[in-house]
Amino acid sequence: MSTEAELEKEFIERMATLESRLHLPEKFIQRLLSEGDDWSFVIKLHALLESAVSRLLAISSGFDNVLEVFSRLELSDTSAGKLAFVRDIGLLDEDERRFIRSLSELRNKLVHDIKNVNFSFDRYMVDLDANQIKSFVKCFAYNLPEQIEIEGTTFTKTDLVKKMPRRTVYLHACVILGKTYRHYEEAEINKILRKAKPFQNCS
Repeated sequence: MSTEAELEKEFIERMATLESRLHLPEKFIQRLLSEGDDWSFVIKLHALLESAVSRLLAISSGFDNVLEVFSRLELSDTSAGKLAFVRDIGLLDEDERRFIRSLSELRNKLVHDIKNVNFSFDRYMVDLDANQIKSFVKCFAYNLPEQIEIEGTTFTKTDLVKKMPRRTVYLHACVILGKTYRHYEEAEINKILRKAKPFQNCS
């Protein structure tokens, strides 16, 4: 069984590879959680996921020259955008697609009114009613169990999300990024096999 240190090391290595593929500065993904205000965090995280999904679609298509085409598509359009292709190809499940759509909605809300530049997750959560909090948890904390124990204290999923909304969003985004990384690896292997035709001389 992997230790926490080993899992963290593996995560850092995978994110470093993803950063290289997306032409990002070193440790960009790691620093997202701890650096900058919440407004910047949402904008950067959305851009990161959009770029990762564009590249995921391009590499899954098997063609080298379609990244720019996919990059031009709107991310969350469920009929003709990136997520429509992701859904139909089966690259991300419904929970993951809902997360991305919800992040897009939040991002659009923040960028279309300059007064939202002071956006804070803590203030945002305080202003939500019970139904809105339930929706936020469903969209951004789909991967958490109903109860979580941290350093001897047990939290309900909802209480933990209200206490750590930015960390919750970040960690779930990393789950999706990790999945895109695995798809990249699989697509690269398939590409090599198609070119190399390793079994053509077997008899």
